[in-house]
Amino acid sequence: HFRDVAIAPEALLGEREKGLEVGVDSMSWSRFAITSTSLGATKRAAQLMLRFATRRQIATGRLVDHPVARGHLGETVAQAAVTEGLLYRVAAVLDRGESVSVDLYAVCKLVSTEFAWLAADRLVQVLGSRGYDEANAAPQLLRDARVGRIFEGTSEALVAFIGSQAMSARSD
Repeated sequence: HFRDVAIAPEALLGEREKGLEVGVDSMSWSRFAITSTSLGATKRAAQLMLRFATRRQIATGRLVDHPVARGHLGETVAQAAVTEGLLYRVAAVLDRGESVSVDLYAVCKLVSTEFAWLAADRLVQVLGSRGYDEANAAPQLLRDARVGRIFEGTSEALVAFIGSQAMSARSD
């Protein structure tokens, strides 16, 4: 506990007695940054998936022509587009100097990290045993995507938060 600690006014982050607001604001910005990082991870997974699948020959031909591999790639590309659209919409609001709700930051973080996790998992699946080989980026991407689901609120906690916000009576 910090009681009776003298702090110069210029050293305060935010207004006196409003520390929770500073913490929430900081977490919201972190969630926005995680969204951007997760988008990059999702796109990188798609890129690596496509590169490998176009070069890999299987019994029926190129792996990229197999419906399952193509489905994994298509879902990953679609999820990257969704994340990018959400990210750019929020950025446009911020660029106009308007505020973004805490709920929307939570949605951005939840959606983007779940998509990045799925993309990394699909990448490992498409690569098969090569997905565990530390000589390529897939294992690191998978580990990084996994931790994204934990930082700045676990996915489960964010789902509960977003659900509770949706159920509360609001005027907006």
